[in-house]
Amino acid sequence: MLSGGGPAEGNITLRDHIEQGLINGPRIIPSGGIRLANHTPDSAREEIRKMAAMGIKYTGEIALTPVPGPSEKEIETLRAILDEGSKVGVKVQVHAVSSPAMMAAVNAASSCSCTSRTRIGSARKTRRSSPPRARSL
Repeated sequence: MLSGGGPAEGNITLRDHIEQGLINGPRIIPSGGIRLANHTPDSAREEIRKMAAMGIKYTGEIALTPVPGPSEKEIETLRAILDEGSKVGVKVQVHAVSSPAMMAAVNAASSCSCTSRTRIGSARKTRRSSPPRARSL
């Protein structure tokens, strides 16, 4: 089970206790929480590097302001997180619950050098030239 955020150290401890048989539970994929409002782009990059050094592979859900939408500071920090995560192997989860927040998240990802952008580009190249045929049930 992928943890949805919270302190990385606590998520790692929970995973380790389950794996050691100290408590019963599912297999845990630990994540680390990061709040955009508490960081500058540089401090957010540092936080992502710390997560990677602890073995964290995912951020917790990063919430974007839903209405009227994320501020430019939030987007700038999110871009830094996406870029640094791409460099150190930490995947970023975003919690965007409004159309402006969703569009801002997509735009932030498309404007950085994230690996997800590379995958999207390579997926386009491998698409079939004709639409798939319909199958009967």
